[in-house]
Amino acid sequence: MINTFNESSLHKKLKTQAAQKYGGKTEQEIGNYICDVLTEDGTIIEIQTKSFKNICAKLTDLLQTHRLILIYPLICETYIEYYDEGGTLLSRRKSPKKRGIFSIFDELTGIWPILLHKNFTLEVIESTAVKKRKKTAEPVQSVNKKRRFKKNWLSFDTELLCEAGSRFFCSKKDYLELLAGIPEEFGVKEAAERTGAPLSQTRKMLWTLRKTGLIEKTGCKGRRFIYRIKERI
Repeated sequence: MINTFNESSLHKKLKTQAAQKYGGKTEQEIGNYICDVLTEDGTIIEIQTKSFKNICAKLTDLLQTHRLILIYPLICETYIEYYDEGGTLLSRRKSPKKRGIFSIFDELTGIWPILLHKNFTLEVIESTAVKKRKKTAEPVQSVNKKRRFKKNWLSFDTELLCEAGSRFFCSKKDYLELLAGIPEEFGVKEAAERTGAPLSQTRKMLWTLRKTGLIEKTGCKGRRFIYRIKERI
C-alpha cells in the first residue's frame, strides 16, 4: 500500500501489462527497494512515468545484481479533461502539444551513467493519454509545490488511452541510430535539421551522447561546438 498509494491509472496499467508480457509478479521487495515487477528469470521491470532524476541511485544499485528494464510511456498526444469537485466531467479537449522520440532526452540526462550498462534496457512506449484535472474554487498551488503561479485546478490522474508501439534502447547502436545520416562533423543546428528534433532536445541529446562517450567534441566554429561520432556502428 505504501508503494501504490499515489499510483496513477497510467502507472498501474503499464505495471499490469508488463507483468503479463514478461511473466512476473508486481510489487516485489528486493533489498531495500520495492520494484514494480520481478520476472521468473530475475529481471526487474520498473515503470517511470515522470522525472528520472530521482531514480538513478536506485537503478544503479539494482543493476549490480539484476537485469533491469525501465519502461517509459512517452506521451506523444494528450487529452485534457476537467471535472468538478463532485467528479462530473465538465470539458474535454486535445492538447496542441506533441512529443516525438527525441523528447526522451528531457529525462535521460538524469540517468546517463547507466544507459550503456550491460544489464540495462530502456523500453519507450509511444502512447496517447488523458490527463484529468479537478477544478477548484480558488487558484491553488500544486501538490508538489512546483507551480510558479497558482491555478484553479489540480491534477488527480493520468490514464492510458492507446499505444503506438515500443522502441528499445540497450546498445550503442540503438542510440546512434537517432543520428542516422548525420555528417562526419556536426553542430547542434545540423543535428536538429537532420533529425527534425527541436533545438532544446537536440542540445540535451548531444549532451547525453557525449557524456556516455558515443560522440565527442572536435572543436569550435565561432561560438558553436562541433561534434563527431566516436565510432560508427
